[in-house]
Amino acid sequence: MVCSDIQCLRSPSTSHALPAIPAVASHSGFARRVRLTRRCRGYEELGSSHAGATGSHSKRASLHICASQSRPLSFKQRWRSFKTAADEQTAKAKDAIGSLPPVQALANAVHMADQKLGPLYNLLKAIGKWWDAQVERYAEFGGEEVKRQWEWKRRTEAERSLWVSIGQFLGMSLLTAFWEAITPVSIFWGAILPLFLAWILYDRPFFSPIVVTLILMTPFKFPPGYNVRLI
Repeated sequence: MVCSDIQCLRSPSTSHALPAIPAVASHSGFARRVRLTRRCRGYEELGSSHAGATGSHSKRASLHICASQSRPLSFKQRWRSFKTAADEQTAKAKDAIGSLPPVQALANAVHMADQKLGPLYNLLKAIGKWWDAQVERYAEFGGEEVKRQWEWKRRTEAERSLWVSIGQFLGMSLLTAFWEAITPVSIFWGAILPLFLAWILYDRPFFSPIVVTLILMTPFKFPPGYNVRLI
């Protein structure tokens, strides 16, 4: 015989007479009750009762409450039972709300609006696809442009630095030559002040354009036998 955790299916041939409950008329309900049962000693098999329950409506199986002690349900079983009951109640509530006339009228109105606005939705979708394609093309173009600029800078960076250095050297040399041409023949204005500026402006002052130009201009600035002043 098979017994459940709460109640047991018992043959009426046993000595203990307990109040009978109606037999299950449907196969699904009977299978659900059997799945919740466990085996008990001294009770017969349920094969004939299952056949009577799933056969004709004239056959009935006698089901009795089991008098033996039942094992308490675990927390996991209780949680599953509660979850199943909650899902059933939720489904019933959804069906009840969906069957209300205002809800049905609203659903019909939304469906009709979707049918009427279908062409507009399709047009907006096509516009969105076209816009996404344009954005993707622009992103690809921008990426290629940035890549070309980076390659050009990488190839021409050394050349650009060289020409910048040459321009700065020539400019400072011309400025130093002009300074030596307009200042008087004195050691302070013609030598000490330019050397001080080269020491401040350059990390390697002796290779700076100021010092190089000063060396080249020395024979012309301080010719031999000319009276040179200190200031």
